[in-house]
Parts: sequence; C-alpha cells; structure tokens
Amino acid sequence: MSIMVLIMPPGGQRCSATPFTGQGRTKLYIAMNRFRIGAGFEDGFEEMWRTRDSKLDGVPGFQEFKMLRGPELEGGGTLFISHSVWESYDSFKDWTESDAFKAAHGKSRAPEGTYLGHPQFEGFEVVTA
Repeated sequence: MSIMVLIMPPGGQRCSATPFTGQGRTKLYIAMNRFRIGAGFEDGFEEMWRTRDSKLDGVPGFQEFKMLRGPELEGGGTLFISHSVWESYDSFKDWTESDAFKAAHGKSRAPEGTYLGHPQFEGFEVVTA
C-alpha cells in the first residue's frame, strides 16, 4: 500500500490538510484549482478544457494534467478540480511567470454564468510517494 502525504510549500497557499514533518520528502509539487461551475454549464466547461491549448507541452518540469469532475454543490452546480503535477514548486512558479502561462490563460473565456465565483488555488509539495 502506498500513502501520499501532502504539505504546503514555504509561504504556500491555504490548505486544510495537516502538515507532515517526516523524512524522505520528494520535490514533486501538485497544483490544483477548484472551479464551482453553474448548473447546466458543466458540459461546456468540460469541452472548453478538452479543446484548449494549455501550452504545457514542453514546459520544463511539467509532468501531467487532469481535470476532475466532483460532486454536485449545495444550491446547484458542480465542483471541478484541475490537477497538475510538477517536478518541483520552482518549476510550477517559473511556468506561472512565463509567456506560455499568459498565452494559455489570456484566451480562456466561458459564457456568463459558467463560474460561480473565482477559482480557488491550492498547492502542495509531495512528501512521500
């Protein structure tokens, strides 16, 4: 059995997980955004992500990306989470400051009513794998 424990990087983002202080930490970093999507906009949101040019291919340190569909929200809508794995926090941070990041995010538009508020970012450093 494999157990993965996640902690925030120094100066990291808010998280409800309890930090683990053991030995054997890896440098992998997981970046996630929580999207609350309005009822009836889920299929369009999924299609937007399936067809978007993420500009992630060839980005140093990038390992994988998944878009996850979660539970229905109280009051309507659905939770989605983007999940990307990076070689390190520094690789992720460098990407967020790159032209590729600006290009990938500058054109992402969705119909009004798609988003139920701003996405919530959560970042984690992998402690064990």
